[in-house]
Order: sequence, then structure tokens, then C-alpha cells
Amino acid sequence: MAKLIFFLGNPGSEYKKTRHNIPWIVCDLLYPSESWKNKFNSFFFKKDNNVIIKPQTYMNKSGNAAGQFLSFFNATPEDILVVHDDMGLKKGEVTFQKGGANRGHNGLRSVSQMLGTKDFSRIRIGIGHPDYDNISGYVLGKLSESEIEQMKKNQKIIEKMIYDFGG
Repeated sequence: MAKLIFFLGNPGSEYKKTRHNIPWIVCDLLYPSESWKNKFNSFFFKKDNNVIIKPQTYMNKSGNAAGQFLSFFNATPEDILVVHDDMGLKKGEVTFQKGGANRGHNGLRSVSQMLGTKDFSRIRIGIGHPDYDNISGYVLGKLSESEIEQMKKNQKIIEKMIYDFGG
């Protein structure tokens, strides 16, 4: 059974180096020379027993891609790993979690709604929380060089989490 690994983000150059797109930055670090294909409004490729997916539907509609790939590969929610940014963790902190609340993350909410469950695996990448109320401005704000360097340092940790999940 294929393991489906979704890296959530937003398409478009204006989102390229934002906190919300940290999963795509990590994906590009992990898989710099892969040949991406296009299916279900997503870029994807197969590697070993994994299907690496970057939905191109914007964060709030990530569940559309999850549902289509799940059906296409005859997979279950247990076969899904979602890599996402998380304001509930300190900048640069990375954790693996099975199931749990969406905590206001619209990408996770979309995936949960499409799957009909919150019981799927996640890699949470901490982006910290702003000291002000403009959450949208914060998550769509540009990353500092130190935040990008932290993601490069976490590359091996995330790679191991993916390997442990998907084999």
C-alpha cells in the first residue's frame, strides 16, 4: 500500500518564502531533483513506497487533493502523512503526531473534512505565534534567513520522520 505524504502550502510566487509554505521549502530541500508530475491539481512523484504530494489548491482546499489521491491509490487515512506549519510550536520545533485537533489550521481542517476524520499522521513544523492579532499577516509573512536556516537544520529530522512513517 502506498503511503501518501502531503506537504501543504500555497502556490504562487507571493507565497514562496512565507511561514505557511515552510512545508514546501522542506520538501524542496528533501527532494531537490525529482521529476514532478501533475495530477488532481497537485504536483507529485513516487519514491519507493511513498507518493510525495504538493497540492496546488491553496492551503484552505488541501483536502480536495487528499481525497482524490486517497481514492486513486485505494488508501485509508492511516496511509496519510500531512506536513504542515504550526503556530502552536516554537519556531523551528518539529514533532510527529497521530491525529489531534486542527487548532485553527485551515489546511488541516480541509483535509479532516474531506477524509471525515482527524485521525491521520502529521509532521508539525513550528513557526511560533505572533505577538499581535494579525494571524493571517504573520503566517503569510516572509521568512527571515534564520528561519530558513533552521529548516535546513531540521531537514534530517523530518526526513527520518517520513522514513519511519512510510518505510
